[in-house]
Amino acid sequence: MAARLDTLMEVTLAVASLDYTKKAPVTDQADIVDGVATALNLMMDELHASTTLATNVIDAMTDALVVTDQRGVIESINRAALELFGYTERELVGQPAVGIFSGLPEGLDAEHLARALRSSSDAAMCLTSDGRLVPISLTLSPMRSATGEIRGLVWVARDITERKQAEEERERLQAAIARQAAMLMELSTPIIPIGDQIVVMPLVGAVDADRARQVVEALVRGVAASRSRAAILDVTGVSAVDAEVADMILRAVRTVRLIGAQVVLTGVRPDVAQTLVTLGIDLSGVITRGTLKSGISAALAALEAKANGPAQ
Repeated sequence: MAARLDTLMEVTLAVASLDYTKKAPVTDQADIVDGVATALNLMMDELHASTTLATNVIDAMTDALVVTDQRGVIESINRAALELFGYTERELVGQPAVGIFSGLPEGLDAEHLARALRSSSDAAMCLTSDGRLVPISLTLSPMRSATGEIRGLVWVARDITERKQAEEERERLQAAIARQAAMLMELSTPIIPIGDQIVVMPLVGAVDADRARQVVEALVRGVAASRSRAAILDVTGVSAVDAEVADMILRAVRTVRLIGAQVVLTGVRPDVAQTLVTLGIDLSGVITRGTLKSGISAALAALEAKANGPAQ
């Protein structure tokens, strides 16, 4: 009886240490000891099955899972974490988690660290066995005891290298698109210097609200940068003049005048002139010519007349 009880005690201690390899012997005596042994064996089988299921689920996770105690020392780790970090389980268990995670808030205990990173943080990095820093999305959750005290932390890390690369590629593409858009804007609103005091902006194609805004901005920048005293806006190539184009012309005239330059409007075909009149666009004080050549001559004449006029 003493020997049988000693065996039951050994099996119980083995179960307590999560060792399910031992079995309590059951004799043909069918007494109370055999009943305890049978119950112990059944309980051990259930615990083994539950533990195996939990282990399989954790190992099937694609995210790295690290469990630490309240001091941040690693207690257990799943297969995905071993693959991510490049270490063996023996090399990691018992080591501080801060040795493989970087970019975390410093000086925080387990509770405050878990609270700071309760939602996913993309600012963290993990250090692999070969010295690489891998960007990760890290989530920390407190692991509490039956009394509610924090007894450890659960760290869930996801490798976001591909996502970071995709974001960087998207940023590069957006920057390239922005550069191309700026180049297209410059090509669609070219500023051509004619001598030292005159610039010409020829417009070709359709003009919508966005392009109209770009035309005005580009013309003003060009006049200001070159310190020109006259700006020729040539609308020969504009396919149609509507309210937006007419408003753009009026705004360009007013803005260029404010910085002290004369505006010459060229390429005004009869149908364009009729549209401007119909829309009630006031171009008083604006020199208009039918061709760019005559517009350049008019601008030169206006500047010469102004230069020879009486001092203000």
